[in-house]
Amino acid sequence: MKKNDVYQAIRYRIMSGEYILDHAIPAERDLTSIFHVSRVTVRSAIKALVEEGVLERNGRCGTIVRAVPYPEREKESNRSKTILYVFFSSIAGIRIEQDAEPGVIYRGVEAYANRAGCSLMVQSEENYSLHGVPDFVDGVIVGGKDLLGHVREIRRRGIPVVALSLIPEVDADMVGWDDFGAGQSAALRMAELGHREVCLTALQYQGEDYLQPSFRRRIAGFLDIAHEEKLTVQKLIIHESEHRDDNKLRRRLRRLKQETGVTAFVDCSGQDPDIFSGIPAVSIGAPQMRPHPTTDFFFCDHERLGYLAAERLGAVMNNAATDRLRLLIPIKTRLVLNKQDRKQSVLFR
Repeated sequence: MKKNDVYQAIRYRIMSGEYILDHAIPAERDLTSIFHVSRVTVRSAIKALVEEGVLERNGRCGTIVRAVPYPEREKESNRSKTILYVFFSSIAGIRIEQDAEPGVIYRGVEAYANRAGCSLMVQSEENYSLHGVPDFVDGVIVGGKDLLGHVREIRRRGIPVVALSLIPEVDADMVGWDDFGAGQSAALRMAELGHREVCLTALQYQGEDYLQPSFRRRIAGFLDIAHEEKLTVQKLIIHESEHRDDNKLRRRLRRLKQETGVTAFVDCSGQDPDIFSGIPAVSIGAPQMRPHPTTDFFFCDHERLGYLAAERLGAVMNNAATDRLRLLIPIKTRLVLNKQDRKQSVLFR
């Protein structure tokens, strides 16, 4: 790896939020191990970024990130537009494209950017809160939680934005998956399996006194069919602080099953199915589709979701007068077939 490779790698980690504004990057000796280069190469790359004003050497505090660099545009190319992808609630210190759901969406956005010749910039929630939308950005794709306020803020600046969810309260382009339909399908699946006493679970994020709109739509879809199928439904809100201790949460779920006669769970927030500890479950919105012997999955093709959102943003960037679009992506299912065949799952497209 040469000086320019290290230079580009550090730039990218700043842009993606792994190295955060006003915080120190790893020490030179650590960077030599990370990139497998000499200290001279690392020092040369850092010097170039200091000269650009991206980094600042600060004595005992180390080398501090002072600015998010602009994405480089290839000379003599048609890279005339820059797309910013922000996923709120991304985990601090982890690059968005390596996180589960936002990472799969990122691949779809990247595929469109490469095809359309756009520059692509990624921001973590932390970097967005410090830096906002850079002036050179032509359009924004936002996903995650608390989108209503973020979408309104970006719209006020006159920047095209596409939300990865359905937000009825704001006039903006939206590409999301069919949460209501997923809830309905989950209820039909429970009835098909013969479960009559069912518990709906949903995760409530720390600092919020409400459930995310997508979770509420999944619950509404489930209840819509549950009434027709004469299912008895209980609800359990799991606070994010409780979710940090999986063993404690498993004990709580087992106790609820014993006390109420619930025979199956329907998780409306895509949590790890392992928390249900062998109890039959349906997961709505799980971002990772690893095989699980007792869990049915109702999920979205998040890569396609990212591509369609970017494609829509491209159309709006090229024609600001385009009518608003609300596009729902149909659900997919991965179902456990039966007790004798639980080691296999079938994917219906």
